[in-house]
Amino acid sequence: YIGYISALKPELILFIDAVEADMNPGDVILGKLPNIEKKIRVLTTHGLPLSMIIKLISLNLGHVEAYLLGIQVSKIALGEEMSKEVKKTGDFIVTILSSLN
Repeated sequence: YIGYISALKPELILFIDAVEADMNPGDVILGKLPNIEKKIRVLTTHGLPLSMIIKLISLNLGHVEAYLLGIQVSKIALGEEMSKEVKKTGDFIVTILSSLN
């Protein structure tokens, strides 16, 4: 997806992902990349850390501002279903972002 994102020539990128930040399940944290990665653990299935993805995109485009909107998970186990708190928060974020058109 790095090539696809680069082709869009964004000035700002918002990643949304699961995090472990010692908060209540479903709580949200927002921070600028790569700084926020020092404060929390991103529970991603991506092959590369988000900060590395931003560096690769920046090689093509120059400086790109990037943020992480992290949702605190309740359980961290392979095959674990999404908790109702996390699903509720995710649905709320989708509603907000969908209304920005």
